Amino acid sequence: MLDSLRPDHLGCNGCEIAKTPNIDKLAENGINFTNAYSEFPFTIPTRTALTAGIYTHTNRPWMPMKDYDLHVSKLLQRKKKYNTALFGDSPMTVDLFNCHIGFKDYKHSKYGKCQPNVSNAYNSEIKINDYIWGDENLDPKLKTRELPLEIEEWLFRNTLANEYYLEKTLGLRRAEVVTNWALEWLDNLENVKENPFFLWIDHFEPHEPWLAPEKFLKPFKHLMDDSEGICPMPPADSTLLSEGVIKNLLAHVHATNYEVDMEVGRVLQKIDDLGLTDDTLFIVISDHGEPYGEHGRIRKYGIVLYDELAKIPFIVKGPSFDKGRKMDTLLTTPDISGFFLETAGINIHKDMESLSLYPAINDKNTEIDAVHDMIFFGAFQIRAGCRTPQWKFIDNRGEKGGMDELYNLINDPEEKNNLINEESEIAQALCKDVWEFGMKWARQLAFRDHPLDPFTKIKMKKTMGKNFKKLM
Repeated sequence: MLDSLRPDHLGCNGCEIAKTPNIDKLAENGINFTNAYSEFPFTIPTRTALTAGIYTHTNRPWMPMKDYDLHVSKLLQRKKKYNTALFGDSPMTVDLFNCHIGFKDYKHSKYGKCQPNVSNAYNSEIKINDYIWGDENLDPKLKTRELPLEIEEWLFRNTLANEYYLEKTLGLRRAEVVTNWALEWLDNLENVKENPFFLWIDHFEPHEPWLAPEKFLKPFKHLMDDSEGICPMPPADSTLLSEGVIKNLLAHVHATNYEVDMEVGRVLQKIDDLGLTDDTLFIVISDHGEPYGEHGRIRKYGIVLYDELAKIPFIVKGPSFDKGRKMDTLLTTPDISGFFLETAGINIHKDMESLSLYPAINDKNTEIDAVHDMIFFGAFQIRAGCRTPQWKFIDNRGEKGGMDELYNLINDPEEKNNLINEESEIAQALCKDVWEFGMKWARQLAFRDHPLDPFTKIKMKKTMGKNFKKLM
Protein backbone atom coordinates (compact mmCIF):
# COMPACT_ATOMS: atom_id res chain seq x y z
CA MET A 1 0.00 0.00 0.00
CA LEU A 2 1.62 3.20 -1.26
CA ASP A 3 -0.37 6.18 -0.01
CA SER A 4 -1.48 8.71 -2.68
CA LEU A 5 0.25 6.93 -5.58
CA ARG A 6 -1.44 7.77 -8.87
CA PRO A 7 -1.77 4.99 -11.46
CA ASP A 8 -0.92 7.36 -14.31
CA HIS A 9 2.43 8.08 -12.62
CA LEU A 10 3.63 4.52 -13.25
CA GLY A 11 5.74 3.45 -16.19
CA CYS A 12 3.49 0.43 -16.79
CA ASN A 13 0.60 2.85 -17.39
CA GLY A 14 2.43 4.92 -19.97
CA CYS A 15 4.19 7.54 -17.84
CA GLU A 16 7.41 8.09 -19.76
CA ILE A 17 9.20 10.05 -17.04
CA ALA A 18 8.40 7.60 -14.22
CA LYS A 19 11.07 5.46 -12.59
CA THR A 20 9.03 2.59 -11.18
CA PRO A 21 10.83 -0.49 -12.51
CA ASN A 22 9.77 -2.90 -9.76
CA ILE A 23 6.09 -2.07 -9.95
CA ASP A 24 6.32 -2.13 -13.75
CA LYS A 25 7.86 -5.61 -13.59
CA LEU A 26 4.96 -6.83 -11.46
CA ALA A 27 2.54 -5.49 -14.06
CA GLU A 28 4.59 -7.10 -16.84
CA ASN A 29 4.25 -10.46 -15.10
CA GLY A 30 0.73 -10.09 -13.75
CA ILE A 31 -2.58 -8.28 -14.19
CA ASN A 32 -2.87 -4.50 -14.25
CA PHE A 33 -6.43 -3.39 -13.43
CA THR A 34 -6.67 0.02 -15.09
CA ASN A 35 -10.16 1.02 -13.92
CA ALA A 36 -9.93 0.50 -10.16
CA TYR A 37 -11.55 3.24 -8.05
CA SER A 38 -11.54 4.22 -4.41
CA GLU A 39 -15.17 4.49 -3.31
CA PHE A 40 -14.14 7.03 -0.62
CA PRO A 41 -10.76 8.50 -1.69
CA PHE A 42 -9.40 9.27 1.76
CA THR A 43 -6.86 7.46 3.92
CA ILE A 44 -8.88 5.68 6.61
CA PRO A 45 -12.20 5.20 4.77
CA THR A 46 -10.40 3.44 1.92
CA ARG A 47 -8.52 1.16 4.27
CA THR A 48 -11.80 0.34 6.01
CA ALA A 49 -13.34 -0.60 2.67
CA LEU A 50 -10.31 -2.72 1.81
CA THR A 51 -10.25 -4.63 5.07
CA ALA A 52 -13.97 -4.89 5.86
CA GLY A 53 -15.33 -5.13 2.32
CA ILE A 54 -17.94 -2.42 2.89
CA TYR A 55 -18.95 0.86 1.30
CA THR A 56 -18.14 3.81 3.54
CA HIS A 57 -18.88 6.97 1.53
CA THR A 58 -22.63 6.87 2.10
CA ASN A 59 -22.45 6.71 5.86
CA ARG A 60 -19.06 6.99 7.53
CA PRO A 61 -16.79 10.01 7.88
CA TRP A 62 -13.08 9.71 8.67
CA MET A 63 -13.40 7.48 11.74
CA PRO A 64 -11.79 4.43 13.34
CA MET A 65 -12.86 0.97 12.28
CA LYS A 66 -15.45 -0.53 14.59
CA ASP A 67 -14.57 -3.49 16.79
CA TYR A 68 -17.35 -5.47 15.12
CA ASP A 69 -16.26 -4.65 11.55
CA LEU A 70 -15.27 -7.57 9.41
CA HIS A 71 -11.54 -7.83 8.81
CA VAL A 72 -9.94 -9.86 6.02
CA SER A 73 -6.94 -10.63 8.18
CA LYS A 74 -9.11 -12.19 10.89
CA LEU A 75 -10.93 -14.26 8.30
CA LEU A 76 -7.64 -15.47 6.84
CA GLN A 77 -6.44 -16.47 10.29
CA ARG A 78 -9.65 -18.22 11.25
CA LYS A 79 -10.43 -19.97 7.98
CA LYS A 80 -6.95 -20.86 6.70
CA LYS A 81 -4.60 -20.43 9.67
CA TYR A 82 -2.65 -17.62 7.98
CA ASN A 83 0.17 -15.84 9.75
CA THR A 84 -0.75 -12.16 9.45
CA ALA A 85 1.23 -8.97 9.94
CA LEU A 86 0.93 -5.24 9.31
CA PHE A 87 3.85 -2.81 9.27
CA GLY A 88 3.57 0.84 8.37
CA ASP A 89 4.05 4.51 9.09
CA SER A 90 0.62 5.67 7.89
CA PRO A 91 -2.59 6.18 9.90
CA MET A 92 -3.38 2.53 9.04
CA THR A 93 -1.04 1.46 11.83
CA VAL A 94 -1.95 4.12 14.41
CA ASP A 95 -3.80 2.46 17.32
CA LEU A 96 -6.48 5.14 17.27
CA PHE A 97 -7.87 4.07 13.90
CA ASN A 98 -8.23 0.36 14.70
CA CYS A 99 -7.17 -0.88 11.26
CA HIS A 100 -4.60 -3.10 12.93
CA ILE A 101 -7.20 -5.05 14.92
CA GLY A 102 -7.30 -8.02 12.57
CA PHE A 103 -3.54 -8.64 12.40
CA LYS A 104 -1.69 -11.02 14.70
CA ASP A 105 1.51 -8.93 14.47
CA TYR A 106 1.73 -5.23 13.74
CA LYS A 107 4.06 -2.32 14.25
CA HIS A 108 3.74 1.42 13.66
CA SER A 109 6.74 3.59 12.80
CA LYS A 110 6.85 6.91 14.61
CA TYR A 111 9.19 8.31 11.96
CA GLY A 112 6.62 8.69 9.20
CA LYS A 113 5.54 11.91 7.58
CA CYS A 114 3.29 14.36 9.46
CA GLN A 115 3.90 12.70 12.84
CA PRO A 116 5.03 14.23 16.15
CA ASN A 117 8.68 15.18 16.44
CA VAL A 118 10.74 12.35 17.98
CA SER A 119 13.64 14.69 18.86
CA ASN A 120 14.13 18.43 19.12
CA ALA A 121 17.82 18.10 18.31
CA TYR A 122 17.40 18.90 14.63
CA ASN A 123 14.78 21.67 14.76
CA SER A 124 17.41 24.36 14.28
CA GLU A 125 18.45 22.82 10.96
CA ILE A 126 15.03 23.42 9.41
CA LYS A 127 14.85 26.70 7.50
CA ILE A 128 11.13 27.06 6.96
CA ASN A 129 11.51 30.19 4.84
CA ASP A 130 13.66 28.34 2.32
CA TYR A 131 10.45 26.85 0.96
CA ILE A 132 7.48 28.33 -0.85
CA TRP A 133 4.07 28.09 0.78
CA GLY A 134 2.05 29.78 -1.95
CA ASP A 135 -0.22 31.71 0.35
CA GLU A 136 2.23 33.27 2.77
CA ASN A 137 0.74 36.70 2.07
CA LEU A 138 -2.78 35.56 2.79
CA ASP A 139 -4.65 35.11 6.04
CA PRO A 140 -3.79 31.51 7.01
CA LYS A 141 -7.42 30.92 7.96
CA LEU A 142 -8.54 31.49 4.38
CA LYS A 143 -9.84 28.34 2.73
CA THR A 144 -6.89 27.92 0.44
CA ARG A 145 -5.79 25.09 2.70
CA GLU A 146 -7.39 22.11 4.31
CA LEU A 147 -5.59 23.07 7.50
CA PRO A 148 -4.41 26.48 8.77
CA LEU A 149 -0.98 27.45 7.51
CA GLU A 150 0.63 27.21 10.94
CA ILE A 151 -0.51 23.58 11.26
CA GLU A 152 0.83 22.76 7.78
CA GLU A 153 4.18 24.28 8.76
CA TRP A 154 4.16 22.27 12.02
CA LEU A 155 3.55 19.03 10.10
CA PHE A 156 6.35 19.91 7.70
CA ARG A 157 8.79 20.76 10.49
CA ASN A 158 8.09 17.48 12.25
CA THR A 159 8.48 15.55 9.02
CA LEU A 160 11.91 17.07 8.36
CA ALA A 161 13.05 16.78 11.98
CA ASN A 162 12.20 13.07 12.03
CA GLU A 163 13.89 12.60 8.66
CA TYR A 164 17.11 14.22 9.91
CA TYR A 165 16.99 12.16 13.10
CA LEU A 166 16.62 8.89 11.21
CA GLU A 167 19.35 9.62 8.71
CA LYS A 168 21.89 10.89 11.25
CA THR A 169 21.28 8.32 14.00
CA LEU A 170 20.30 5.18 12.07
CA GLY A 171 21.36 6.00 8.52
CA LEU A 172 17.88 5.10 7.24
CA ARG A 173 14.99 6.64 5.35
CA ARG A 174 11.38 6.45 6.59
CA ALA A 175 10.31 3.80 4.11
CA GLU A 176 13.38 1.69 4.81
CA VAL A 177 12.39 1.34 8.48
CA VAL A 178 9.00 -0.11 7.57
CA THR A 179 10.40 -2.46 4.94
CA ASN A 180 13.11 -3.66 7.34
CA TRP A 181 10.46 -4.72 9.86
CA ALA A 182 8.59 -6.64 7.17
CA LEU A 183 11.74 -8.41 5.98
CA GLU A 184 12.70 -9.35 9.54
CA TRP A 185 9.22 -10.76 10.11
CA LEU A 186 9.53 -12.90 6.99
CA ASP A 187 12.94 -14.14 8.10
CA ASN A 188 11.55 -15.17 11.49
CA LEU A 189 8.50 -17.08 10.24
CA GLU A 190 8.66 -20.77 11.05
CA ASN A 191 8.24 -23.21 8.17
CA VAL A 192 7.62 -20.29 5.84
CA LYS A 193 7.29 -22.59 2.82
CA GLU A 194 4.49 -24.61 4.44
CA ASN A 195 2.60 -21.97 6.42
CA PRO A 196 0.70 -19.28 4.49
CA PHE A 197 1.09 -15.63 5.38
CA PHE A 198 -0.71 -12.35 4.72
CA LEU A 199 1.71 -9.44 4.97
CA TRP A 200 0.46 -5.85 4.58
CA ILE A 201 3.17 -3.19 4.22
CA ASP A 202 1.65 0.30 4.45
CA HIS A 203 3.99 3.10 3.36
CA PHE A 204 2.83 6.68 3.88
CA GLU A 205 5.13 7.56 1.01
CA PRO A 206 4.50 9.09 -1.50
CA HIS A 207 2.09 11.20 0.58
CA GLU A 208 2.94 14.88 1.06
CA PRO A 209 5.05 16.76 2.03
CA TRP A 210 7.02 16.25 -1.17
CA LEU A 211 10.70 16.85 -0.59
CA ALA A 212 12.81 14.03 -2.00
CA PRO A 213 16.51 13.45 -1.26
CA GLU A 214 19.08 14.13 -3.95
CA LYS A 215 19.73 10.48 -4.85
CA PHE A 216 16.08 9.97 -5.87
CA LEU A 217 15.59 13.47 -7.27
CA LYS A 218 18.58 13.32 -9.61
CA PRO A 219 16.81 11.52 -12.53
CA PHE A 220 14.14 14.25 -12.54
CA LYS A 221 16.34 17.33 -12.24
CA HIS A 222 15.96 18.06 -15.96
CA LEU A 223 12.23 18.61 -15.38
CA MET A 224 12.80 21.35 -12.83
CA ASP A 225 12.86 25.12 -13.13
CA ASP A 226 15.99 26.29 -11.32
CA SER A 227 14.71 29.85 -11.22
CA GLU A 228 11.79 28.80 -9.00
CA GLY A 229 11.59 27.43 -5.46
CA ILE A 230 10.21 24.28 -3.82
CA CYS A 231 6.69 24.05 -2.38
CA PRO A 232 6.47 20.78 -0.38
CA MET A 233 3.02 21.47 1.14
CA PRO A 234 1.11 23.31 -1.61
CA PRO A 235 -2.14 25.20 -1.08
CA ALA A 236 -5.45 24.07 -2.55
CA ASP A 237 -5.62 26.66 -5.30
CA SER A 238 -3.02 25.80 -7.92
CA THR A 239 -3.25 29.33 -9.39
CA LEU A 240 -1.36 30.55 -6.31
CA LEU A 241 1.71 28.74 -7.64
CA SER A 242 3.67 29.53 -10.77
CA GLU A 243 4.15 26.99 -13.54
CA GLY A 244 7.78 26.59 -12.50
CA VAL A 245 6.91 25.83 -8.88
CA ILE A 246 4.43 23.17 -10.02
CA LYS A 247 7.11 21.64 -12.26
CA ASN A 248 9.43 21.43 -9.26
CA LEU A 249 6.65 19.93 -7.15
CA LEU A 250 6.02 17.18 -9.70
CA ALA A 251 9.72 16.36 -9.91
CA HIS A 252 9.71 15.71 -6.16
CA VAL A 253 6.51 13.66 -6.48
CA HIS A 254 8.08 11.40 -9.10
CA ALA A 255 11.24 11.14 -7.02
CA THR A 256 9.19 9.99 -4.02
CA ASN A 257 7.45 7.42 -6.22
CA TYR A 258 10.89 6.21 -7.28
CA GLU A 259 11.92 5.83 -3.64
CA VAL A 260 8.98 3.63 -2.68
CA ASP A 261 9.37 1.59 -5.84
CA MET A 262 12.81 0.65 -4.53
CA GLU A 263 11.16 -0.58 -1.33
CA VAL A 264 8.78 -2.72 -3.38
CA GLY A 265 11.87 -4.18 -5.03
CA ARG A 266 13.41 -5.07 -1.68
CA VAL A 267 10.34 -7.07 -0.71
CA LEU A 268 10.26 -8.85 -4.08
CA GLN A 269 13.92 -9.77 -3.63
CA LYS A 270 13.34 -11.14 -0.12
CA ILE A 271 10.46 -13.33 -1.29
CA ASP A 272 12.69 -14.61 -4.08
CA ASP A 273 15.56 -15.29 -1.67
CA LEU A 274 13.17 -17.36 0.45
CA GLY A 275 12.21 -19.41 -2.59
CA LEU A 276 8.59 -18.28 -2.42
CA THR A 277 8.15 -16.24 -5.61
CA ASP A 278 6.23 -18.93 -7.48
CA ASP A 279 3.79 -19.43 -4.58
CA THR A 280 3.16 -15.82 -3.57
CA LEU A 281 0.54 -13.31 -4.68
CA PHE A 282 1.95 -9.77 -4.85
CA ILE A 283 -0.38 -6.76 -4.80
CA VAL A 284 0.50 -3.10 -5.29
CA ILE A 285 -2.30 -0.68 -4.47
CA SER A 286 -2.99 2.81 -3.20
CA ASP A 287 -5.77 4.37 -1.15
CA HIS A 288 -6.39 7.22 -3.60
CA GLY A 289 -4.60 9.41 -6.11
CA GLU A 290 -3.68 13.07 -5.79
CA PRO A 291 -4.55 16.18 -7.82
CA TYR A 292 -1.61 18.31 -8.95
CA GLY A 293 -3.47 21.22 -10.52
CA GLU A 294 -5.19 19.40 -13.42
CA HIS A 295 -8.52 21.01 -12.51
CA GLY A 296 -7.14 24.00 -10.63
CA ARG A 297 -6.74 22.09 -7.37
CA ILE A 298 -3.84 20.49 -5.54
CA ARG A 299 -4.03 17.66 -3.00
CA LYS A 300 -7.40 16.39 -1.73
CA TYR A 301 -8.80 19.83 -1.01
CA GLY A 302 -12.49 20.01 -1.85
CA ILE A 303 -12.55 16.25 -2.47
CA VAL A 304 -12.74 16.62 -6.22
CA LEU A 305 -13.79 13.27 -7.65
CA TYR A 306 -11.86 13.50 -10.90
CA ASP A 307 -9.80 10.47 -11.85
CA GLU A 308 -6.58 12.05 -10.58
CA LEU A 309 -7.97 11.56 -7.05
CA ALA A 310 -10.47 8.71 -7.34
CA LYS A 311 -8.50 6.20 -9.46
CA ILE A 312 -6.03 3.86 -7.81
CA PRO A 313 -3.37 1.45 -9.05
CA PHE A 314 -4.26 -2.20 -8.51
CA ILE A 315 -1.63 -4.60 -9.81
CA VAL A 316 -1.58 -8.30 -8.96
CA LYS A 317 1.02 -10.91 -9.82
CA GLY A 318 0.67 -14.52 -8.80
CA PRO A 319 1.07 -18.12 -9.94
CA SER A 320 -2.44 -18.46 -11.36
CA PHE A 321 -2.67 -15.15 -13.22
CA ASP A 322 -1.90 -14.21 -16.80
CA LYS A 323 1.29 -12.32 -17.51
CA GLY A 324 1.20 -8.81 -18.91
CA ARG A 325 -2.58 -8.56 -18.98
CA LYS A 326 -4.37 -5.22 -18.75
CA MET A 327 -7.99 -5.31 -17.60
CA ASP A 328 -10.27 -2.30 -17.86
CA THR A 329 -13.20 -3.84 -16.00
CA LEU A 330 -14.73 -1.41 -13.50
CA LEU A 331 -14.10 -2.28 -9.86
CA THR A 332 -13.97 -0.52 -6.53
CA THR A 333 -12.25 -0.94 -3.17
CA PRO A 334 -14.84 -3.18 -1.45
CA ASP A 335 -14.39 -5.67 -4.31
CA ILE A 336 -10.70 -5.99 -3.50
CA SER A 337 -11.52 -7.33 -0.01
CA GLY A 338 -13.43 -10.16 -1.61
CA PHE A 339 -10.52 -10.73 -4.00
CA PHE A 340 -8.16 -11.22 -1.03
CA LEU A 341 -10.43 -13.95 0.33
CA GLU A 342 -11.26 -15.72 -2.92
CA THR A 343 -7.61 -15.87 -3.91
CA ALA A 344 -6.93 -17.64 -0.61
CA GLY A 345 -9.75 -20.11 -1.30
CA ILE A 346 -12.31 -18.52 1.02
CA ASN A 347 -15.82 -17.51 -0.04
CA ILE A 348 -16.66 -13.81 0.10
CA HIS A 349 -18.28 -13.20 3.47
CA LYS A 350 -22.05 -12.77 3.35
CA ASP A 351 -21.81 -9.36 5.04
CA MET A 352 -19.26 -7.99 2.58
CA GLU A 353 -20.38 -5.76 -0.25
CA SER A 354 -17.77 -7.19 -2.61
CA LEU A 355 -18.40 -8.53 -6.08
CA SER A 356 -16.12 -11.27 -7.32
CA LEU A 357 -13.41 -10.27 -9.79
CA TYR A 358 -12.94 -13.85 -10.92
CA PRO A 359 -15.64 -13.98 -13.62
CA ALA A 360 -13.75 -11.17 -15.37
CA ILE A 361 -10.32 -12.70 -14.68
CA ASN A 362 -11.37 -16.13 -15.93
CA ASP A 363 -13.11 -14.85 -19.07
CA LYS A 364 -10.28 -13.84 -21.38
CA ASN A 365 -12.71 -12.06 -23.74
CA THR A 366 -14.56 -10.21 -21.01
CA GLU A 367 -16.24 -6.85 -21.63
CA ILE A 368 -15.39 -3.76 -19.62
CA ASP A 369 -18.47 -4.13 -17.40
CA ALA A 370 -17.90 -7.77 -16.44
CA VAL A 371 -17.91 -6.95 -12.69
CA HIS A 372 -19.99 -3.75 -12.42
CA ASP A 373 -22.25 -1.98 -14.85
CA MET A 374 -21.80 1.12 -12.69
CA ILE A 375 -19.63 2.01 -9.72
CA PHE A 376 -20.29 4.67 -7.06
CA PHE A 377 -17.97 6.89 -5.05
CA GLY A 378 -18.09 9.97 -2.86
CA ALA A 379 -16.87 11.60 0.33
CA PHE A 380 -18.51 12.94 3.48
CA GLN A 381 -21.75 13.55 1.51
CA ILE A 382 -19.96 16.66 0.20
CA ARG A 383 -19.42 15.00 -3.17
CA ALA A 384 -20.79 11.87 -4.79
CA GLY A 385 -20.64 10.35 -8.23
CA CYS A 386 -20.80 7.30 -10.42
CA ARG A 387 -19.09 5.87 -13.45
CA THR A 388 -20.21 3.60 -16.27
CA PRO A 389 -17.80 2.31 -18.95
CA GLN A 390 -18.47 5.51 -20.92
CA TRP A 391 -19.88 8.14 -18.58
CA LYS A 392 -18.83 9.75 -15.33
CA PHE A 393 -21.23 11.88 -13.30
CA ILE A 394 -20.16 14.06 -10.36
CA ASP A 395 -22.76 15.50 -7.99
CA ASN A 396 -21.20 18.55 -6.37
CA ARG A 397 -24.02 18.83 -3.83
CA GLY A 398 -24.57 22.54 -4.31
CA GLU A 399 -20.93 23.59 -4.54
CA LYS A 400 -19.25 24.95 -7.67
CA GLY A 401 -22.17 27.31 -8.10
CA GLY A 402 -24.62 24.42 -8.09
CA MET A 403 -23.13 22.98 -11.29
CA ASP A 404 -22.82 19.21 -11.51
CA GLU A 405 -20.53 17.50 -14.01
CA LEU A 406 -20.83 14.86 -16.71
CA TYR A 407 -17.93 13.55 -18.79
CA ASN A 408 -17.68 11.15 -21.70
CA LEU A 409 -14.52 9.33 -20.62
CA ILE A 410 -14.07 7.61 -23.95
CA ASN A 411 -13.77 10.92 -25.82
CA ASP A 412 -12.56 13.01 -22.90
CA PRO A 413 -10.44 10.93 -20.48
CA GLU A 414 -8.97 14.04 -18.83
CA GLU A 415 -12.45 15.29 -17.87
CA LYS A 416 -12.12 18.70 -19.51
CA ASN A 417 -15.45 19.04 -21.32
CA ASN A 418 -18.46 19.12 -18.98
CA LEU A 419 -21.53 17.85 -20.90
CA ILE A 420 -24.02 18.45 -18.10
CA ASN A 421 -26.21 20.64 -20.32
CA GLU A 422 -25.68 18.92 -23.67
CA GLU A 423 -26.52 15.46 -22.26
CA SER A 424 -29.05 16.44 -19.61
CA GLU A 425 -31.11 13.24 -19.84
CA ILE A 426 -28.09 11.05 -19.16
CA ALA A 427 -27.01 13.37 -16.34
CA GLN A 428 -30.44 13.26 -14.70
CA ALA A 429 -30.61 9.47 -14.87
CA LEU A 430 -27.15 9.09 -13.37
CA CYS A 431 -27.94 11.67 -10.70
CA LYS A 432 -31.01 9.67 -9.64
CA ASP A 433 -28.95 6.51 -9.50
CA VAL A 434 -26.34 8.19 -7.29
CA TRP A 435 -29.01 9.37 -4.85
CA GLU A 436 -30.83 6.04 -4.81
CA PHE A 437 -27.60 4.17 -4.15
CA GLY A 438 -26.73 6.60 -1.37
CA MET A 439 -30.11 6.26 0.32
CA LYS A 440 -30.10 2.48 0.08
CA TRP A 441 -26.60 1.99 1.41
CA ALA A 442 -26.78 4.76 4.01
CA ARG A 443 -29.74 2.95 5.52
CA GLN A 444 -27.93 -0.38 5.52
CA LEU A 445 -24.73 1.03 6.96
CA ALA A 446 -26.54 3.04 9.61
CA PHE A 447 -28.17 -0.10 10.95
CA ARG A 448 -24.93 -2.01 10.75
CA ASP A 449 -23.26 0.65 12.86
CA HIS A 450 -26.24 0.61 15.26
CA PRO A 451 -27.25 -3.08 15.20
CA LEU A 452 -30.78 -4.45 15.52
CA ASP A 453 -31.39 -4.20 11.82
CA PRO A 454 -35.16 -4.28 11.11
CA PHE A 455 -34.65 -4.44 7.35
CA THR A 456 -33.61 -7.22 5.04
CA LYS A 457 -29.93 -6.89 4.23
CA ILE A 458 -29.22 -5.36 0.83
CA LYS A 459 -26.86 -7.34 -1.36
CA MET A 460 -24.61 -5.80 -3.95
CA LYS A 461 -25.49 -6.83 -7.49
CA LYS A 462 -23.76 -6.38 -10.80
CA THR A 463 -26.68 -4.52 -12.36
CA MET A 464 -27.01 -1.12 -10.73
CA GLY A 465 -28.23 2.24 -11.90
CA LYS A 466 -31.76 1.38 -12.92
CA ASN A 467 -32.52 4.89 -14.16
CA PHE A 468 -29.53 4.95 -16.49
CA LYS A 469 -30.26 1.41 -17.68
CA LYS A 470 -33.86 2.34 -18.48
CA LEU A 471 -32.75 5.43 -20.42
CA MET A 472 -30.27 3.40 -22.44
